This record gives sequence, C-alpha cells and structure tokens, in this order.
Amino acid sequence: MKTLQTVSFSAAAAVAIASLLFASDANARRGGTSVIEQHYITKGPVKGYSGFVRAGARSYYCDYQRIPNRVCTYTSDGRERCKIESWTLKQACY
Repeated sequence: MKTLQTVSFSAAAAVAIASLLFASDANARRGGTSVIEQHYITKGPVKGYSGFVRAGARSYYCDYQRIPNRVCTYTSDGRERCKIESWTLKQACY
C-alpha cells in the first residue's frame, strides 16, 4: 500500500512539474508570477519535493507543507478532544 501511495504521489508531482513546462510564454514576457498549487490528501504524512525546477528558460522553486486534518469532538465534561484523521500535502511552485 505504501508503494502505491509513493508511486501515485510521484506521478502527481510529475504532472505538477510538467505543467510548469507548458506555462504560457505570454505570461513570462509580462513578468507575471504564477503560483501552481497542488493538494494531496493521504492517510499519513508524506514527503513532497522541495527545491528548484528548471522549466524551459525559467527556474521555479517548489516547496511543500504537511497539514494535519483534525476531527474534534466534545466529551461529556465539555473538553474538546481532537485526533488527526488524515494529512494534506500542499505543494506550491513559485
């Protein structure tokens, strides 16, 4: 199962990087900065790619955040009890 998650995440990361390769040249000439952001929900925390990606004549920096998805309930004495149900990997390329 872990291998399947790794393969599917790697494929998704490749798609995100490939989309940088096909970014519009008109946007580059205008000097516009585009941010490509991807979100992946997984059962456990996973590592994402962090570093520079060369896309044509431009170079982008990609970084990621691991965000826990919490589910909170209240106990009978009024205390809040939270547990992590899944994780979101947020990857952005600038």
